[in-house]
Amino acid sequence: AGVAVIGPKAFYGCVALTEVFIPDGVDDIGTQAFASCFALPMSGVSIVEGQPMADDAFADCADSGEMNVRKPEAEIATATDLPAATPTDLALPTDTDL
Repeated sequence: AGVAVIGPKAFYGCVALTEVFIPDGVDDIGTQAFASCFALPMSGVSIVEGQPMADDAFADCADSGEMNVRKPEAEIATATDLPAATPTDLALPTDTDL
């Protein structure tokens, strides 16, 4: 089923960490889970909108940019969710061989 919780200090002090993608389904990011990851810029963090996390989950990380916040997968429309396009008029040039 995957990871549901990233516990307190799970990646604390991982100084080589430069990117983090938190998938849908993670229900909690614990206190200081990624704190002191000095090479991790906030622009390298991708989270789901509204994902619960401790205020200090990313304390003392590189302060470069803002987190990438994305919509939950359930809210992302796929091509099958969109109405099919149906042309109402189609004009072909008269000199076209079919």
